[in-house]
Amino acid sequence: MPVPQPAETILSPSLADNIGYLLHRTFQQVQAIHAEADTRPHPRELAIVSRLLAIGPQPQHELALVLSVNRSVMVHLLDSLERQGLVARERNPHDRRSHLVSATEGGAAALARAAPEMLAADERVTERLSVAKRDRLYALLGALLGPALPDVAAPISRTVTYRIARAHFLLAARANRALQPVGLDVREYGLMTSVRDLGPCSQHEIATRLDVSGPVIVELVDALEARNLVMRERNQEDRRSYALRLSAEGEALLTRASTAIEAALTEASQEIGRAGMLRLAALLRELLGAGTAG
Repeated sequence: MPVPQPAETILSPSLADNIGYLLHRTFQQVQAIHAEADTRPHPRELAIVSRLLAIGPQPQHELALVLSVNRSVMVHLLDSLERQGLVARERNPHDRRSHLVSATEGGAAALARAAPEMLAADERVTERLSVAKRDRLYALLGALLGPALPDVAAPISRTVTYRIARAHFLLAARANRALQPVGLDVREYGLMTSVRDLGPCSQHEIATRLDVSGPVIVELVDALEARNLVMRERNQEDRRSYALRLSAEGEALLTRASTAIEAALTEASQEIGRAGMLRLAALLRELLGAGTAG
């Protein structure tokens, strides 16, 4: 029986060309599909094994840095992989305070066994794209990442999903750095942008547009309201709910934040240029089956 395609994604107009946001939404889809596949070991663990098979033993802290994994999380992942016999750790002969991590024969075998599931998940993520467009997306993501794309072994190296994850982590980090002087993070920026686009709107509508849970939206709105950036007002059409809108201070801060984000994306796009970024955005929207909210 054919697997049904995911439902269409509705984007706020101001975020429809934002590569960082499109990658975030695409990465969410990747995670959901991998969760349904229930690949074992987890794709995150397999990415570590794949990296080690590609380049050989690595210091634990360098592995965390290259793969954009928090050091504490990396320790837990390596503990799990070591218990499964997929990696081995030993003292670094050049620095006795650190460990060298290497993939085992069991790790190589586990990656080979998981290959069919991983490639099937990759095909499902990209099922809305023709083969030519899938290849174009793969190439554009590689060009966007440049030297920030870590070498990994097949089959992960052949997947679009791996490049989506790497590009998502890279651009999210750049966006958060760009927003830091403004006093926002990417989640707050996305929420405020959607509120501006949609006009007075309910928290439920924002949660749906951003594909974020209700409790997370409440937490974000509480924080922004406390800073007088977002205002809650009784919804005139439904007195049981609130309508959100930006305050004057919120409008001014969002303008500054948008300028910072635009500069960060321009810097990130140097390898593929504006035309390449527009092509990449179009491919990601098609992959998502995305339309825009009015």
